[in-house]
Amino acid sequence: MKKTFGAKIGFVPYASVIIGTYDENNNPDAMNVGWAMQVGSKEVAINIIQHKTLDNLKINKAFTMAFVTKETLAASDYVGLVSAAKVPDKIKRSGLTCVKSPYVNAPEFEEYPMTFHCEVISIKEEFGNTRIVGRIKETTIDDQYIGEDGIPQVRKMNIVWFEDTSKDYIMMGETAGKAFSVGKTLMK
Repeated sequence: MKKTFGAKIGFVPYASVIIGTYDENNNPDAMNVGWAMQVGSKEVAINIIQHKTLDNLKINKAFTMAFVTKETLAASDYVGLVSAAKVPDKIKRSGLTCVKSPYVNAPEFEEYPMTFHCEVISIKEEFGNTRIVGRIKETTIDDQYIGEDGIPQVRKMNIVWFEDTSKDYIMMGETAGKAFSVGKTLMK
């Protein structure tokens, strides 16, 4: 028997990401976003309600998307709790190190091991939120997470996910099976 829950959301964990933007005075800002995902081969989408970050996205049409890790969790949660509209020096208070992205007009935060550098391609009001779609112009990954084969070792980054039902940050678990392989056992 299965229990019904109606049209509720939040049962599936979301990658917790930090959206980096500049404001109208070129001050860096960061916001922790749980509703973000890759939606195409080079596109990502974020859904947010009215925030300073949304104002910044409309002004500069660019952002960085950094993946939260266990090591960056306190700073990441902090920038999600505090608005730059009320605490203008929140980046300094967070302890994050900001540099200008060489790929888009947005800040990059050095503490995060993987960052997408994106340009905004659309901003639409829908479903009670604002959906921003960005095109990834470049992806940067710290050298320490690149394997000898040249492939990024994402699991070693300790990326965390947001589990909305429990309001917890969680980490990836063990390998369940090899993609494009485990199903072959049913091919006869």
